[in-house]
Amino acid sequence: MQSAGKILIDLRQAAQQGQTLQQELADDFFEALEQDEIIGGRVCVSLCVKENASECFLLRFHIQGEVVVGCDRCLAPLSLPVDTETVVRVCADDSFVQSDEDVKALSGNGYAYDIAWDIYENTLLALPLQRTHPIAECDADMLTRIAGAEDEEAAEASSN
Repeated sequence: MQSAGKILIDLRQAAQQGQTLQQELADDFFEALEQDEIIGGRVCVSLCVKENASECFLLRFHIQGEVVVGCDRCLAPLSLPVDTETVVRVCADDSFVQSDEDVKALSGNGYAYDIAWDIYENTLLALPLQRTHPIAECDADMLTRIAGAEDEEAAEASSN
């Protein structure tokens, strides 16, 4: 099911089976996606798919684990916990997609749907807006460089 940043599932089959799908994702998953926010990590994804009327599906994700991002202050790697539950609506009928911007469309591949980007987006949205180490754990060399650059900018601004 998974290959190079894709996790394809057959929505109709998953809904009919009524089972919760489990997927462990690690650094290689985040590296394969074309994104710069999450450096790596290890998360467990649980997915329950239910089919509604008119070929619409509700995908209930539970994502739990830890991801690595760059610290906003010193840029060094920072591990953050993730524990989030979200619901994504996917429909085969274009009329639902056009009338509701929160509904995603199935492509022409039948009921095959790639959940990789949904996992990434929901993981990213679960992270805090400010991602920093406690100041004592930040990269001291980087903090010194930043402080030096700020001092130079302040001196240049005051001389103008």
